[in-house]
Amino acid sequence: MKNATIFFKENNVDLAFMDIHLGDGKSLDIFEQTTISCPVIFITAYDSYAVKVFKNFTIDYLLKPYAEEELLESLIKYKNIKDTFNLGLIVKSLTEIENKNNIQNNFLVNHRDKLISINDSAIAYFFCNGEAPFYSYQYRT
Repeated sequence: MKNATIFFKENNVDLAFMDIHLGDGKSLDIFEQTTISCPVIFITAYDSYAVKVFKNFTIDYLLKPYAEEELLESLIKYKNIKDTFNLGLIVKSLTEIENKNNIQNNFLVNHRDKLISINDSAIAYFFCNGEAPFYSYQYRT
């Protein structure tokens, strides 16, 4: 488990295969020690962890002994996910968004042929009549 934690901290992986019980602990503990941003296919003899592992980015859970067709289905599922999403880019984008503290507090709106800045706390609502958005606000003193 210790080596796996170090490995996932230092390497980018497209897909991981994990067993539940490792020589020095449970693979589920790795998720508590580092971020694993790749999909995981669990292959294990323990069915009691099935619900718990899907809280992570698990795409399948195969019980030993598994049939070759089951593994092939898991790989097809992974391929479909990979083709649909660029997982690394999604994780990177979400991390950047999460770490940003610069939230926009003002909006520029067109008011009587000029642009004015209105603080978001003063805006009651926006609506659209099919042409251009309208707003309602209240100045606070």
